[in-house]
Amino acid sequence: MKGALSAVTTGGGYAAAVVTVPLALGVIALRRIFGFSRRFDPLLRFVAAAIPGTFGIQVRCTGLPHLLTLLTLQEGPVIVMANHVNIFDGFVLRGHLPASLAFRALELTGHFSWPVYGTATRLYGNIAIPHNSPRAALRSLARAQRTLASGTSLLILPEGHRTRTGGVGPLMTGPFRLAAAAGVAIVPVALVGAWERKRVGSPRVRPGTITVRVGTPISAQTIAALTPRQLRDLTHQRISALTRSA
Repeated sequence: MKGALSAVTTGGGYAAAVVTVPLALGVIALRRIFGFSRRFDPLLRFVAAAIPGTFGIQVRCTGLPHLLTLLTLQEGPVIVMANHVNIFDGFVLRGHLPASLAFRALELTGHFSWPVYGTATRLYGNIAIPHNSPRAALRSLARAQRTLASGTSLLILPEGHRTRTGGVGPLMTGPFRLAAAAGVAIVPVALVGAWERKRVGSPRVRPGTITVRVGTPISAQTIAALTPRQLRDLTHQRISALTRSA
């Protein structure tokens, strides 16, 4: 019975995506035409939240005061770092993190060639980063640093690929070199329940809840006292702990 319900919900979600994804693309295009104007952010946030919702996924958030306090206390940008589970991660975070947080994302270069989605992520202003070209990756990180310097926050999923086990895998070091060079705080976030909703390699989406758990930020002062590898390990510990917390 649950399997049949899941199949029906999955089919309905993909059917709804025929409407919601082009709508999102249209909003993103308008936002780009008007110089990344934030007047479109509420609509974009609504559409981002609606996409997992059409698959029967509800989202709840905990720990948001950590992020809201940080955004209130400082005027500069932050780097949000989360575990990477499935294709809904970006939509869930864009749709449910505070509206006051304007961010772009670092995303694998290959995603930019996907039909429709690739166009959307390019127009949104996300930054392509390759896995197999260190020199090109350095250029992407330099662009990311300029984005932070302009006052725009970043979303980074530092595993670099979706989990194959449900756990938090090893993190890449590059994002932590970026955080150290930019001198901005890291906000660890865990997506809990996402593995149960959708797994890599399977088209099926199981209805249910994803919880976005926002952890205590790692301050710029703490980051300055750590090596990039130490910072990477600390962030891994923080995200992993959030996935296990009640």
